[in-house]
Amino acid sequence: LLILDEPTNHLDIPAKQMLEEALQNFQGSVVVISHDRYFISKVATTIVAIEDKKLVKYSGDYKLYMDKSTHVKEKVEARYVKGVDRIRAAPIV
Repeated sequence: LLILDEPTNHLDIPAKQMLEEALQNFQGSVVVISHDRYFISKVATTIVAIEDKKLVKYSGDYKLYMDKSTHVKEKVEARYVKGVDRIRAAPIV
């Protein structure tokens, strides 16, 4: 059992790719806590999310999780849209 907390935080691209490949070929179980959605989509086969104070299990990768969990997808998209507005409103120097 591997437990990884934000394993990609200080890795460059080649190191991330090596870690992705190592985890894809790892025969045991892996618990990953990460904000790196691309990394999660590359290595996860099951997503366990905390929703309304309960653990909810989704079989599949991050994309399937987002497709099945409309509540989470709406929250993520709302943050994205708000972020884009702030970027567009930034002064040009």
